[in-house]
Amino acid sequence: MASNIPNSAQINEFASSFMSKLAPFGASAAKGLSQGLQYSKEVMGKAADVTELPATYKDLETQVDAVKALHDHFLKISVNYTRKAYDYQPPLTTTALNYASSMQKGITSLISGSSSDSSHAEDIPPSMSHALAKAASTSREGLPQGETLGVALKKFADTHNRVGDLRVKMADEINARFHQPFTTTLNQLIGHAMKARRTVNSVRLNYDAARAKLKSAKPEEEEKLRAEMEATEDEFVAVVDDAMAKMKLVIESPEPLKNLSDLVAAELAYFKAAHEAMAELSPEIDELQTTVHATVPTPSSTPVQVENYAYNGEFLSGTIWIENIAYTKVVQVFYSTAASVWSDSQVIAASYQAANSNGYETWTFNGSVSSISEFYVKYQVSGNTYYDNNNSNNYAVYSPSTATSSTTTTTTTTTSIVATTVTTTTTTTTRTTTTTTTSTTTKASTTSTLATATTVHASVPAASSTPVQVENYAYDGSTFSGTIWVENIAYTKVVQVFYSTAASVWSTSQVISAAYQAANSNGYETWTFSGAVASISEFYVEYQVSGSTYYDNNNSNNYAVSTPPATPTCSGTPMAAVTSGFQSDITAYFAAGVPLFTQYMMSNIHPSGTSAGIVVAAPQNATANNYFYHWIRDSSLVMDTVNDLYLRKNVSDSSIEQLFFNFQNITYKMQNEGANTGLGEAKFNVDGSDYTGGWCRPQDDGPALRATAFMNFATQYLAVGGSLSVVKAMWTGSSGVILPDLNYVISYYTETGGCDLWEEQRGNFFWTYGAQRRSLHLASTFATLIGDTTNAATMKSAAATLDASYSQFYNGSVVQEILSGRVFDSAVNLGAIHHDLGDGVFGSSDSRILASLYQFGVGMISEYTLNTANTTNSAGLPLGIAFGRYYGDVYNGASSSQGNPWYLCTAAAAEVAYRAAIAYTKAGCLSVDSHNIQLFNGAAPAGLGLSVSTGTYQANSTTFNAIVAGLETYGDKQIRRVQWHGASGYHLNEQYNRNTGLPQGVTDLTWSYSAMLTAYFAREELASL
Repeated sequence: MASNIPNSAQINEFASSFMSKLAPFGASAAKGLSQGLQYSKEVMGKAADVTELPATYKDLETQVDAVKALHDHFLKISVNYTRKAYDYQPPLTTTALNYASSMQKGITSLISGSSSDSSHAEDIPPSMSHALAKAASTSREGLPQGETLGVALKKFADTHNRVGDLRVKMADEINARFHQPFTTTLNQLIGHAMKARRTVNSVRLNYDAARAKLKSAKPEEEEKLRAEMEATEDEFVAVVDDAMAKMKLVIESPEPLKNLSDLVAAELAYFKAAHEAMAELSPEIDELQTTVHATVPTPSSTPVQVENYAYNGEFLSGTIWIENIAYTKVVQVFYSTAASVWSDSQVIAASYQAANSNGYETWTFNGSVSSISEFYVKYQVSGNTYYDNNNSNNYAVYSPSTATSSTTTTTTTTTSIVATTVTTTTTTTTRTTTTTTTSTTTKASTTSTLATATTVHASVPAASSTPVQVENYAYDGSTFSGTIWVENIAYTKVVQVFYSTAASVWSTSQVISAAYQAANSNGYETWTFSGAVASISEFYVEYQVSGSTYYDNNNSNNYAVSTPPATPTCSGTPMAAVTSGFQSDITAYFAAGVPLFTQYMMSNIHPSGTSAGIVVAAPQNATANNYFYHWIRDSSLVMDTVNDLYLRKNVSDSSIEQLFFNFQNITYKMQNEGANTGLGEAKFNVDGSDYTGGWCRPQDDGPALRATAFMNFATQYLAVGGSLSVVKAMWTGSSGVILPDLNYVISYYTETGGCDLWEEQRGNFFWTYGAQRRSLHLASTFATLIGDTTNAATMKSAAATLDASYSQFYNGSVVQEILSGRVFDSAVNLGAIHHDLGDGVFGSSDSRILASLYQFGVGMISEYTLNTANTTNSAGLPLGIAFGRYYGDVYNGASSSQGNPWYLCTAAAAEVAYRAAIAYTKAGCLSVDSHNIQLFNGAAPAGLGLSVSTGTYQANSTTFNAIVAGLETYGDKQIRRVQWHGASGYHLNEQYNRNTGLPQGVTDLTWSYSAMLTAYFAREELASL
């Protein structure tokens, strides 16, 4: 039997192996022991020689500690913005009931095996304002409908919900733009610096221990210990340098100041908007104290009805509902003195304000009354006279000296006017005749012709010289806009512009509300107005404040407005393109990059694992959000770019044609999928089935963009000899896809509840409006081309409707993306590119678009650190502006924190510039006006940096050539920005980091490549002219 006892050689081998494996741990332990011994000596004061850190290092430590304390202090407070109901303590009963309800449902679900449903638990309002709104809404439920207190509670609740939403929005913005970035800075930038400092302290202890050992070393150990000390010294110097570098990053970081600025901006926006909301509510609640009828009468229930009135001891004022029986009408208020004396001279004329629902109009009155006890209202129209005399009791009015408030009803009356219908002949008064406290506005016609852009008064009025005065106005054939100076008599005021049509027809609906812009010198404010106006001949301005009404009617002549000619602003002879602005490095970049951009884009059409015809937004990857879906918007724009490739070949290409036929088949499947919002569905799975998850829907631009892509392809397909029957089948019939999309557009082009381009907001959008308008115009032409005259007429009529109101997106200064919402947005640049019909309306050469591009660019420079920290590439060549989607964007490509520049948005700015130069070159001339001169003369990189004057310039003139070359350079600098921040191999992500410039978000975004190709096509077209 063999023995299992190891021999001495085996034992020695095992021991040697074990000790060699233990050696590193022993060295580490020895180093740690040396650190501990050195630290103990220093604490006990026994260390003879302690290495002093540099004074600069110590200063940096002090500053970093201060910055860290700053972050710690603020984050302890700002964390509250991440919590629900952070600004008030919900009632204990509410939270207890919610807890009990949740417990009960949890037990029930465990017993039944069903999922827990907490929908019946009482919701905790997310803010104090929401809680007040909820209390008001709950309280009014038991009150009669229309009762004044109930109306007041509704107004209170609506306003506080609005303020609460603003409060929550502020909290979200502070969380996203302050708390989260502050946390990131603390955990990363400051955290790295603190870790480096700890490393310095550790290595210093080792270094001092090594020095101490060398000092007391025996001669035979000195050489070894000196080497160890020198190695530790080198390590010490290196970690000190590293720590100082990281501490400097903390001290020099612009983020804390920017985050603080964002915090203040969010607070300012909230307090300003909340103040405005409450300022609107306060007078409404005050007014309801003397409200007689809080809701408009039901149709034809009464010809005249007092809504409210008030008396302050000097003026009697109020509001009346008048049934709109005929245009010409007279409304008067008769009153008695405090001594119950009636007189024909005791009358106040009411004036028209606005049309309401149910066929009624709002009229107001205001007059100087030194003594009053009661009143009634007289309404004359079409030869008849009607009264509201409070059911034969008249309306009692109490002087402020004898009563705390006006009373709305009384049973005591001295003179009773019985409500009756009387046939009488009266002298009619037009609705612009004012009360005794104001001047009279006439509607006299004038033969003078004014320019479409007119300055009336070039400087602010002298103090208290006039209550209201027009500064300037302009009419471009579709939009009427201007600026007004208004004396700041009181905070609450109403400023309106009334106008007549070109046929001198006045209507109560022909009014544009002005909006406050800024306070000026001498006690005046600047107000602006802008509205879609199809026809106009003259206008006047009405200003209501503190119970008085004032007018600026051009000294009783009104202001005359002429319609601009339909011809272009300039005419010239097209010349060869100016190409001196093109940059050679960008020409080389496109030469190498375009084949790859095309390859990468085409690889996302029907990739592996998808149905034929699918266009994915990006390939499958795990680096960011999942974009492996077929978006209607993205796929349509990409297929339109594929058609650009088809156009450039200008011959039949079966491979491209098959891509469109596949696109047709998958579109037909999607149109008949029965999706949530029908053809307005945003995206589909890669097999063509409906995506049923949560999303912002409907998206009304999709069908318009898809129809446009198909019509563009079909037109070129016919041009290269394609079959008309194939095109007609694509238009309509059993497999038709174009007409269904267009019918959707016609059905929903007035919808204002759809989602925006970025799938985040609901409203009325420039991008969507432009997509729909272009699709309908193309459809009218296309239907005529294939012989469908009936649908051609339908599309033309619908397009005309959009034409008439397209100009509403011009606010008098720039083109804005969202009506009553966000102004600056890359969707405007994208819309100018993709929705241009060549008619000069909001295309790339439209001066309003160029003004928008410039002003948006100026803001983007301060939005992203990259735009000021990185202005040239490695060759020292200037970079354009890194454009993102919009100011304050928080989507970072994977989650919400801080948004970044997008490659496609940066390229879109380049394409706008290229296409503006194309339009000028083809026209052979250009006009410089007050809008586009901002871009032309603005400092680079937001502007061209020229010095030109307004006027018209012919091709080959010095100014013309300078502007076209400047636009070429502007566009190339934008492309250079994309090049500088793109990934290797000409790959493009969705975004690039706002601070570092590194690619971020999903990789190989299909639209990024499409955007680069369309910019390239525009540049090539310009160069070829």
